[in-house]
Amino acid sequence: MGRGEQVSDAHEKERDERTVTANSEVPSGKVLLLVVISVLGVGVGYAASITAARILGPAAFENYAVAIATLSLLATLAEAGVGKYALKVVPGYAATQQWPLASGYWRFSLRATLMISTVLAVGGIMWEGVQIDEFGGYPLGVAAFFLPAAALAAVGVDFVMANRAAVAGTVIARLVIPGTTLILLIAAGKWLSNVSGGIAVTCFGIGSVIGAVVCGMAFRLTSPRQIFSVAPKYDRGEWLRECGYFMGVSFLMSWILRVSLVILELLPVAEAEVGYFAAALETGCLILLLSKSTDKLFQPDMSVIVQEGDIARGIRLRNRRYMFVGSGCAIFMLAVVLFGREIMGLYGPEFRAGYVALCFVSVGTCTWTMFSLAPVYLRFVGRSMFVIAITVVAAVMMAVLTIVLGLRYGATGAGIAFCIVLCTVAVAFLGVETRDVFQRNTSNTGLLE
Repeated sequence: MGRGEQVSDAHEKERDERTVTANSEVPSGKVLLLVVISVLGVGVGYAASITAARILGPAAFENYAVAIATLSLLATLAEAGVGKYALKVVPGYAATQQWPLASGYWRFSLRATLMISTVLAVGGIMWEGVQIDEFGGYPLGVAAFFLPAAALAAVGVDFVMANRAAVAGTVIARLVIPGTTLILLIAAGKWLSNVSGGIAVTCFGIGSVIGAVVCGMAFRLTSPRQIFSVAPKYDRGEWLRECGYFMGVSFLMSWILRVSLVILELLPVAEAEVGYFAAALETGCLILLLSKSTDKLFQPDMSVIVQEGDIARGIRLRNRRYMFVGSGCAIFMLAVVLFGREIMGLYGPEFRAGYVALCFVSVGTCTWTMFSLAPVYLRFVGRSMFVIAITVVAAVMMAVLTIVLGLRYGATGAGIAFCIVLCTVAVAFLGVETRDVFQRNTSNTGLLE
């Protein structure tokens, strides 16, 4: 081997080592940048929702919102947990330079996502065809058509995040995808005389398609070169078991956050109440974008911390997250209380009636956002069954309370149910996490025993 080739290989090795070890301690500047991007993403996503509501009107917006909520639930199943597990396993493979396993895992993930999402999409389209004898006549069928793209985009963002490219992943998830949707909705409203719910869902779906393509490019650019050049090695048994767990938990959490709207749609309540709650849920859940972005930034570091048993560093990581996320939640909640009616009025004057529901939803989402890293920690230290048990109970509570309170109080009742469940489950996870960390810290044991 020549001198030039040795130098080139040395430079490539150094680059790969930097990729593996970069950001071993999350810089405060990066967290702040992610907060800024998330805030911008809130604006873009909310503008898309308001644009859809104004173009469609209350009745059609209700169908659009239910279709997107259903798409989110199905996409969680279609992702098969591979993206969520990637945030744990990919940094570990990189840190220990297990390139064959890293190479096998991304291939396994791609195939699993495509297979499951395609099966669910075909099932959804066939179901719609049986129901109305025509594809595309109802937004749910259009949403099913774009399910594979939505699932691939979500998994792609997780893989980019797992590569410690948190800024790139956040930009794709919070700006590229909703930004494309917003542009297409504006164009549809300007150039089409009649925009249906199906057309609005198509705009959303095209945003997912573009997001999936951009994620593929970003993953290629941010990955160590070895995972594309070495022969893949597969640990399918372990991966299927772990991904199944993450898929179950993710679906339950998606159920908790989205099923209220679907249930309220099925209850014998006024359509206007469903529309009010759809707007309140969309607005109140905007703060969850901050939770999702920062959690995906911290999870790869938490994976390494758990492996190393560095309790002190884990506590510092958690406290720094509280500082940034807590500030964002306080600002968001203050804005909702002071300007909530005006914010809801952006959807249309009649939507101001959903202000009280918005306040309840926001209390729940802010509480969850503050402590959303607690169940991740518990999963990483082997408390998976506890996390599943609490999440199952919360999912059942959400359905029952929404039916009971929604029937009696409409949108406000659904908001109360949402608040009770999210606050209860967040505090439960926080209490167990705090006790576990305290016990390990005082006994000087590692995170992994």
